[in-house]
Amino acid sequence: MKALLEIRPEDEFEIQQSQPYLQQHHERFHASTLAWADTHNFATPHARQHLLITEFFCTLVSGKYEDRFHAVLYRQSLKWYLLKLDINDVLLLLGRICQTLQEYAAPLGRPHVQRTLGLVVEIARVVAVKIHQLGSKLHAV
Repeated sequence: MKALLEIRPEDEFEIQQSQPYLQQHHERFHASTLAWADTHNFATPHARQHLLITEFFCTLVSGKYEDRFHAVLYRQSLKWYLLKLDINDVLLLLGRICQTLQEYAAPLGRPHVQRTLGLVVEIARVVAVKIHQLGSKLHAV
């Protein structure tokens, strides 16, 4: 998927160079995502508390988008599926996550970082759609 979205090694390197700064937003990311979910009555109260797995944010901003990255994306997407979030809601949530990451990266003044983070969230969208498609097929059987 990285190749299809044209995430280059130099893009990953820029994320890795920015990682200490981005990691400072870890707790803020979780808190702001949950606050957004509360404000917009997104998901049930029980589901909101379990909306994000712990390593999701760190994986998005890791700059290492190989096997572990994909495993975390699949676990996160499966979590959303098991919480019974509709795929449209998941895509809306990922849009919000993309916007948040863009805001965190903006002060760096490194457009490649913002671009790459957007592409990383795009990979998360593809994985989420695949998980929901597989789930629908399993329920249909």
